[in-house]
Amino acid sequence: MARTCCRTRLSSRSNASETPLNYFYNELTAFARAYDRERVLSGLAPPPTDEEIRAEIPSRVYIQQLSIIDGTDDQQITAAADYLRAAADRVLWADEGFVHRSAFDNYEAELRQFWESKRTAITIAHRERAEPERGQLLFSECCTCKPQLAGAAPPSYFSTGSLHALADVEEIGWHPRYKEELRSRRAAGRKRAS
Repeated sequence: MARTCCRTRLSSRSNASETPLNYFYNELTAFARAYDRERVLSGLAPPPTDEEIRAEIPSRVYIQQLSIIDGTDDQQITAAADYLRAAADRVLWADEGFVHRSAFDNYEAELRQFWESKRTAITIAHRERAEPERGQLLFSECCTCKPQLAGAAPPSYFSTGSLHALADVEEIGWHPRYKEELRSRRAAGRKRAS
């Protein structure tokens, strides 16, 4: 499966004018911090503006994922804000050497494992519920997952923003048949466009 959700953003935002010495220093600092105990990562990115959030909502897959489980407008606005801020912090933390780039892969793996476990449990325990309702339950459960990133606690929006990044590339989804539902929506959109 292609791993593009976070790695692409990291490589596309790396500083082209960075000297080898700065690169080495940032890599060494990130590696050393990975073994530092009891750290808290502070958010570096400012909250996105209302305009940035509004621009994000109509076009993103992670917003469509919320829509197919009957997510509210407030959930979509919060999702966009969390996604944008987490994406910006991911780049800033890596560029500043606060977190080594490889730690993001481990973090995403923990989120995917939690999602898979909760999805299975909800499928077994709540078969009688409607699919959108099971999707809401899965989304809510996954939003409680707050793994550490490189041994440090990231801000709360980072885990939900990272979940939305995975949902945006369809590595995870909320609706039990999210891939099928997304394909159906794309096909309907193409029919309307032609």
